[in-house]
Amino acid sequence: TAYEIYQCDWSSDVCSSDLLLELRFEHCGLTSFPDIKLHPLREIGLRGNELEHLPPAFPALRVLDLRSNRFTGLPEWIRRHMLMQKLDLRWNPLEEPRWLADMRARGCSVYVQRPPQA
Repeated sequence: TAYEIYQCDWSSDVCSSDLLLELRFEHCGLTSFPDIKLHPLREIGLRGNELEHLPPAFPALRVLDLRSNRFTGLPEWIRRHMLMQKLDLRWNPLEEPRWLADMRARGCSVYVQRPPQA
């Protein structure tokens, strides 16, 4: 049995489960993500939060949705992540790193769009 979490509850036993494959903490007002190891996790949705940093805790990750956060730069571990299939960075105040072209060349779908100017 695989579990999916759709609430902001780090205390859940499921968060530490080896069966957790997909995690969505969307529009929760998160300002940080705990440095917990989520080894089997393949997909994480963190859209619509206040995140500026993400720890390297996802060795099996395939899909990372960071839309509408506060990332101005990206952690180096994302660059080296060879299993990534989709990386969504839209609507972050982010200058697109040159190395995202390398990820695209490896077959990763990468989406980058800066938020509209107010």
